Amino acid sequence: MGTNPTSVGEVKLKAGESTLMSENDTLYMVNALYPYTVVFNNESPRNTEKPKVPHRVSKKPASAAASPKKTITDFFNAEMSESNKRTQREEDGKLEPSGKRTKFQASVSKPSENSEDSEEEEISHKLRELQERAAKGNPTSTKATNDSPDPPKGRACTKDTWEEHGKLLVFNKKGVQSSSKIAGFDIDGTIITTKSGKVFPTGPDDWRILYPEIPKKLKALCADGYKVVFITNQMGISRGKLRPEVFKAKVEAVLDQLGIPVQIFVATGMGMYRKPVTGMWDYLCEKANDGIKVKKEDCLYVGDAAGRPANWAPDRKKKDFSCSDRLFALNIGINFYTPEEFFLGWKKATFQLPPFDPVSV
Repeated sequence: MGTNPTSVGEVKLKAGESTLMSENDTLYMVNALYPYTVVFNNESPRNTEKPKVPHRVSKKPASAAASPKKTITDFFNAEMSESNKRTQREEDGKLEPSGKRTKFQASVSKPSENSEDSEEEEISHKLRELQERAAKGNPTSTKATNDSPDPPKGRACTKDTWEEHGKLLVFNKKGVQSSSKIAGFDIDGTIITTKSGKVFPTGPDDWRILYPEIPKKLKALCADGYKVVFITNQMGISRGKLRPEVFKAKVEAVLDQLGIPVQIFVATGMGMYRKPVTGMWDYLCEKANDGIKVKKEDCLYVGDAAGRPANWAPDRKKKDFSCSDRLFALNIGINFYTPEEFFLGWKKATFQLPPFDPVSV
């Protein structure tokens, strides 16, 4: 009976041992909870007195000790199997035998029957519980081992937040979600322009969306799995010409009109964060993307400082004031577009890079 104590008469049996039984010998199983006596039924009367056969205990060979250990699931299966066999034998014992047949008759005393049944039920219940737990544990561990982990996904920002890191301001709009695909945009001259028509805004409310196509295009990028990011230089903040709280209120109003979640990076002065230096992009990739690796081949940047000469289009007489946006994308190694190329589908305009190319040195 596995690890349960078993004995025949006064002879105690260990796991793997066996012995011979004679008529009227009693087998005690599971701490003597189940005594069974051997009785022979004959059709013709005979002398029931037989010489006692000495109990011989046979032990397993030494090689059996090297047999592999069973798991807890095997143990429970064996226990349940023995229990089923025992029940079957008890049911068979109720049938009237024909001819000479050996059967086990339970000799359980009636006064202790209820307590023994209760204890047996409790043991059986505990074994079933442990067996169910072991069975449930195996599929879980197998799935955890075989299933490959899901790709990382950025968590959506739960509220609007502003951060300040030296000469860098970072804004996370509620709902913005990190991604391996980044669509970056300048703000002034790319997303918005002045209502007044002047080069510089006359006040916090002097702005409008540059092209009607912009909101729809940005929403399509979000639907395609891009994280939309605004990356802008605002030197006026460090020079005292633009108060940070005024600028913050302005860009938040712009985002409300666009109706999309956006992450914003603002370089407030000279240094490593100011375009065309890649400091803002580096901060985005290393500290502001939830650990998700950015794939440059899936990224782009759009800006109006593209190095275009005067009269680069029939109704565009002024040249670009700078080439910093194009150089910013070039330094990072991602695709670059002007606002007209990206939002309106215009063909690529001519442009001129600075005569000095540090890559050629």
